[in-house]
Amino acid sequence: MGGALGTFQLSPPPAAATLRQWLANVAFPTLVGRPAVISAALGEADLAATLVPAKERQLRAVADKTANWVVLVEGLEASEVDAACREVLSPDALQRNGAEPEADLAVYRLLYCLTR
Repeated sequence: MGGALGTFQLSPPPAAATLRQWLANVAFPTLVGRPAVISAALGEADLAATLVPAKERQLRAVADKTANWVVLVEGLEASEVDAACREVLSPDALQRNGAEPEADLAVYRLLYCLTR
């Protein structure tokens, strides 16, 4: 288990297969090849399941935001995850490989963990 997690929310481009292939075959192996990065993964929302009509949604003043794709990069230190993501998954690199320009990096750090 790492102590930091970098996330990107992406909208799949029209050529989603190209971006998915670049992430799987180039970006993720490059990321996990760095000493402080533990794993990298792509999560894709099933919008049909995610946006099932529900009474609670009607009660909200603002509709839920849904991330179509989420890239997760787990590592040992927040600074290392941040640096790896900014280098390998830079806006230019993402856009060159078909991502929409609005991808934003967020890095989270584990502060406390209980184990039994």
